Amino acid sequence: MNKRWIYLGGVALLVFFGALLLRAPAVWVLHGVSGRLPVEMAWSRVSGTVSEANVYGLWVTFPGQRWIYFEKVTLRASFLSLLAGRLKLHWHIDENDRQITGVTHLGLKTWQLSGASGKLPLSSLSPGLPELDLARLDGQVALQAEAISAAYGALPFEGKLAVLLEDLHSPWLKTNQPLGNYRMELQAGRQSGITGYLKTTSETALLFMDGQFKQDPASRNLHFSGQARLSPNAPATLQRILPMLGRTNHGRVDINRQLISP
Repeated sequence: MNKRWIYLGGVALLVFFGALLLRAPAVWVLHGVSGRLPVEMAWSRVSGTVSEANVYGLWVTFPGQRWIYFEKVTLRASFLSLLAGRLKLHWHIDENDRQITGVTHLGLKTWQLSGASGKLPLSSLSPGLPELDLARLDGQVALQAEAISAAYGALPFEGKLAVLLEDLHSPWLKTNQPLGNYRMELQAGRQSGITGYLKTTSETALLFMDGQFKQDPASRNLHFSGQARLSPNAPATLQRILPMLGRTNHGRVDINRQLISP
């Protein structure tokens, strides 16, 4: 009988301390998570508990000092996943009535984005991306991510990412016709490195672009090489800035850029 009461008392203590942990301030889990991610994070305010945190004014800084700002991000941690050696996080980004949701697993040496999908306004991403901010581009960005895995501080070694840029436009274009729609797909493999492509998906685009992404597995850099050309009815302002993309070559522009170097 005594052993039974000792066992029940131990279980009661575990439940009690577990309940206390789940009601701990949300900023605890945020500090723990930010130290494990391959990006730098800062925030204005946090509310909730470690089991469900609401983060307001979140800055995420990527390698190369490029950053993204979100008004609100919700994090839900599954602490039972720690029994398998990883912390499972469900997250939800809400920006101007558009959302992206996903699930991330944080391990000791690697992290995995097991899935993410949704849409965001392009304007919410542009302040921290100099090229987008300079061009004052707006529109919509939709993404779909599958099983992206990486070591901390390194490029992914597995996974797929598809990004669709829709209805791109800018106030300086002086036309109601959008710049175009574009699709980017990236795939990472342990043997092949990162490969992918960018292409124009709208026949009525003002700017046509296509090219290839490539990362040698032995390298830490991701490169893009491709071409761009204008539609015959493209406005003069677009014709003047086209050389900024790369080297002009018989009415086309050759683009060759290093994009990421962790």
